[in-house]
Amino acid sequence: MKYITSKTSKNLIFTCFILLFSFGCKKTNDTGLDILPDSRDGAIVYTSDTVFTISTLQQDSVQTSEQGYHLFGTYKDPNLGKIKATTFVQFGSTKSNIDFGFNDSLKLDSLVLAFKTGNYYGVKGDSVPIIVNRLTQDFDASKIYYGFDELTYDPQNLAVTQTMRLDSASQTVVIKLDSTLGKDILYTDRANLATNSAILSYLKGFRIAAGDPNNNKGVVAEVSAVTSDLQLILYYTRTQADTAFKTYEVFSVSGNRYFNKLEQLETTGTLQEQIKTDPLTAETYGIITAGNVNKMFFRIDNLEMFSGSGISLAELELKMDTTLYTFADYNLPPPSSLLVYEPVSTTDKTEGSKGNVIGVYNSTRKSYVFDISLYLQQLVSNRLENRGLLLVSSARTNSLYRAVFGNSKNLNFKPELKILYTKIN
Repeated sequence: MKYITSKTSKNLIFTCFILLFSFGCKKTNDTGLDILPDSRDGAIVYTSDTVFTISTLQQDSVQTSEQGYHLFGTYKDPNLGKIKATTFVQFGSTKSNIDFGFNDSLKLDSLVLAFKTGNYYGVKGDSVPIIVNRLTQDFDASKIYYGFDELTYDPQNLAVTQTMRLDSASQTVVIKLDSTLGKDILYTDRANLATNSAILSYLKGFRIAAGDPNNNKGVVAEVSAVTSDLQLILYYTRTQADTAFKTYEVFSVSGNRYFNKLEQLETTGTLQEQIKTDPLTAETYGIITAGNVNKMFFRIDNLEMFSGSGISLAELELKMDTTLYTFADYNLPPPSSLLVYEPVSTTDKTEGSKGNVIGVYNSTRKSYVFDISLYLQQLVSNRLENRGLLLVSSARTNSLYRAVFGNSKNLNFKPELKILYTKIN
């Protein structure tokens, strides 16, 4: 890419001469002497760790209720440890006074939990054990649930179907449940089925979890919270006038009564543990969107040499460390873009105001590119405090898209900052 026009070349040649002269100075109070920029297409390119301060920030958790999606399953990631996603969900009905008929004319066929997967993470064709428990604790409809929350449940596993196997990004999974619960619903007092509130109080809800994938790496399913995509279905036979016919009753997700518990387990010796132990000196750093547990802090230092300059272009490129994993192995594509926030202060790294800059993923270059020209101009003009920037995935909270980058200590995947500027006298 050519950054210099005929109108700016004279100024830039003069600037480069001054810059080279300044690097030759021996005064100890000069700044930027340890920075050795490259010159590429007329732009100065920085990759030195004296320019960038980079760290991965870990959050305790984020909201997982009312996100529009469920995650269910577990998989073992060699770089991040074992990721486990458990769904807590409550089923209700839009009907009132549900009546199956007289008890002596009813016979249970089956009770199933059915859901449609929208995407999956992990290894295609791998399977995970299924665990379904009935809740003993009510949902609080007014509460916001987070990734560390859970509700109490009966330890009995109601799943008769033992495993879930995903062979495509969109398929229907049917889990047969224990007949005891089916009979309990079929023969319950009709007062328990009179209203949606009564049904919610009676059924309580369910915990849908996955066991250890054993020798497999495992898989995590993404399930939409649309009522037709996750249902509890009761099939039964009713005899009427000596004629038996099969029918069913559907209980669907009730409003926003669902959330995910997200856990990172068995992280010893993994990149995740390295980041947690020493986020500043880790050879690589990651952004994971499993609950956006990780976000990245990025600050550009040693900008004194650009004081009084006009910034024509400042392009930041963050490179994916493609040696850590391949997308095909785990079906874990990077998020389509990264959002930029300014921290609340130099000491408070929570998201403050949202910037207008977005880093869009380039699948050919395996990197994200940000145009931070305006931001850098404000910094060198002392119109903005250098609090650094926070980079957060644009993917929804209940997803596992993630990106792992090289930092300035990584020889092959260093971030790059290209600056084209003119010195203003």
